[in-house]
Amino acid sequence: MKSIKFIGILLLCAGINLQAQTSKKVLFIGNSYTAYNDLGSLVDSLAVADGNELTYTVHAPGGQTFKNHTENPATFEIIRQEKWDYVVLQEQSQLPSFPYNQFQKDCVPYAKILVDSIRANNACTIPVFFATWGRRDGDPQFDSINTFTKMNNRLDDAYTYLAKVNGAHKIPVGFAFETVKEPGGGAVSFNELYDSDGSHPSLYGSYITACMFYSHFFNTKSTYNAFDAGYASFYTDFMQGTADYALSADEENRSFFPKAEFSSENNVGSKTVAFTDKTYGGTAVSWLFGDGDSSKMQNPTHTYPNFELYGVSLYVTNSCGYTDTLIRGIRLVEDNQNSIDKFDESTLYVFPNPAIHQLNVAEGNFIIAVYDMQGKAVCLPASKVSSIAIHSLSKGMYTLKTTEGSVQFMKE
Repeated sequence: MKSIKFIGILLLCAGINLQAQTSKKVLFIGNSYTAYNDLGSLVDSLAVADGNELTYTVHAPGGQTFKNHTENPATFEIIRQEKWDYVVLQEQSQLPSFPYNQFQKDCVPYAKILVDSIRANNACTIPVFFATWGRRDGDPQFDSINTFTKMNNRLDDAYTYLAKVNGAHKIPVGFAFETVKEPGGGAVSFNELYDSDGSHPSLYGSYITACMFYSHFFNTKSTYNAFDAGYASFYTDFMQGTADYALSADEENRSFFPKAEFSSENNVGSKTVAFTDKTYGGTAVSWLFGDGDSSKMQNPTHTYPNFELYGVSLYVTNSCGYTDTLIRGIRLVEDNQNSIDKFDESTLYVFPNPAIHQLNVAEGNFIIAVYDMQGKAVCLPASKVSSIAIHSLSKGMYTLKTTEGSVQFMKE
């Protein structure tokens, strides 16, 4: 069974390209890789260009490891200064790529101390691991990391591990560097991502890094952002596109609680189905049963009008306001129990239809536009989304255009 999940903020169809200002508070904890080229300021400039607001602090003395930070009272004082939305953690540039036992001994326990301190200050702050890049020519002290590719892969594996064991996010900047290195090239070459030492980032490298963090913090894309860092659009278009691609390719390492999950049960030949909320890290907010009916009970029972396929949507949240959605196909069969269906990828499914508050598309579709019956666009998402809030639309019929085709839906 393939489930479709929607994580993050829904796009509100209240007008074309209408964006309210979003404010975020971010703390960067790291070393010279974070401090180079004033990374925080670059992220801030991207935010300002999109009409958003970033309040940030950078604590990044040169050469610092996670262990050094845990031994520095100033690190914990800065953590306690604000109820941060995100705290970015960047380890010393080589240490995560070292042999596994050394990584486990010298890095893992100190990362946990920092994450625990972040959550002790504010349980809703999201820790974010800054997955840095391999050195341009690798690190010759170990054969396992003596090329860029070897070192970069080892760093990515280590940061993926840190994110998973700490329930945190990961920003795969090293993967963006790897993308630039791939054959075919682009406006910026791989070597140009580095300063002359082959280790620290050039402004190109820091700009790509900033784009990735900005997009993550504000749940958007950096493509078409007006802040160009002084470069011609030929260069910024390439760097923004690279950042967006690398970020989207690693999306599974930026999920966060809650995780929506449910089971269903009915008797043979019955159209009445009992649903059980099995969400981890949150509770059910509402159910949409796929036949126009809904419920706000945690574990509802619902009777369907016909024996057929229905798309059931479960919306969940937690105490921090983070949400998740799970959509599954429930097929009712007259002479058997219901079954969980995988949707036919050649068919466009929209749930629920009719809809009141929210509209979803399944099987990896993305929404391009919503049109009224006169063909006027009433919503043009600025980035790829699979779920939209439609409560501001007037009742009536609309056409939804997606990456897989078009379909009509009813707004009730």
